Amino acid sequence: MYIAITDTPNLSCGAANSICWCMMSAQRRLPNGIPRREYRACIQRLLTERALKGGDQWVEAQTIFDTEHDHYQLLYNGWHNTKRIFGPVLHLDIKEGKIWIQWNGTEDDIAAELVALGVPKHDIVLGFHTPRRRQYTEYAVS
Repeated sequence: MYIAITDTPNLSCGAANSICWCMMSAQRRLPNGIPRREYRACIQRLLTERALKGGDQWVEAQTIFDTEHDHYQLLYNGWHNTKRIFGPVLHLDIKEGKIWIQWNGTEDDIAAELVALGVPKHDIVLGFHTPRRRQYTEYAVS
């Protein structure tokens, strides 16, 4: 189920056990024992905050949250004069209890922002790097 959010959702996030928390979905637990909704809330908060800052009067920043399959995107959609603007800016997934950053089209360190929200580094995978290169980062390999 895909949901496009164009204005601020009601994400009442705060700290609970050093993890971003939001009451929003079924309490399926990840392998590490953390409720899946906590990682969902962190990702949704991060993408929603970016969407509110991004875009302009011609280009809309859209968030897409597939909470059933745990795929989350921020994309731009619109026009600059005669040039079509469309594509993902950020794509994150939750796979096997870890947050996978599949695409980061920004200059910002999204992984560090997730850590600041309380996600441990061993639960973040830089999926845009090859598995061989991931071993040299401070984050999870897979």
